[in-house]
Amino acid sequence: MYIDGSLAMARKEIVLKAMTFIETAYPQFFRTLPDNMINGMTQTWAEMFADTDEKLFRYAVKNYVANDTKGYPPTIGQINEIIRRAQESPISEIEAWEMVRRALRNSCDYESAQKEYDKLPEEVRAPILKPSTLIEWANLDSNILNNTVSASYRRSYLEKRKRIEEQKALPQNVRNLLPINLLE
Repeated sequence: MYIDGSLAMARKEIVLKAMTFIETAYPQFFRTLPDNMINGMTQTWAEMFADTDEKLFRYAVKNYVANDTKGYPPTIGQINEIIRRAQESPISEIEAWEMVRRALRNSCDYESAQKEYDKLPEEVRAPILKPSTLIEWANLDSNILNNTVSASYRRSYLEKRKRIEEQKALPQNVRNLLPINLLE
């Protein structure tokens, strides 16, 4: 296990309580599982949620149970999705594009483009966006800008957001193994 000593024990106890709650809510599923399987699940969940705030974790588990209509216990990914949705209200690709379009209005030279770029939220700065890109796009024909460039930017923005969300779902110790950190 990657988390240390008392933190590992505290986290395991939190997850054990959550697993007990889930087991009570889904008795049919857990009835036939051997103890070593439940212990393994608890260990895995403790590791995967090592960096997650306890209240947020408990909220996500209870939210899942309260809203489940299929009768199956949650997966780690489903709990991560509830946590992610609770933590942020992401900017849609359309809202992001509108922010970029506003930045284009004042991006006639590098200095002004840099100021506009710096005003944009980090997540709006998709991989294809740089101050020089703002200048280039500001000088394009409006049809090309509003159709081709807009579609390309929004697609790039959605891909970046998806990678960030996938990375946020990983525990910090696993993120540290990645060659790049999209969250920085």
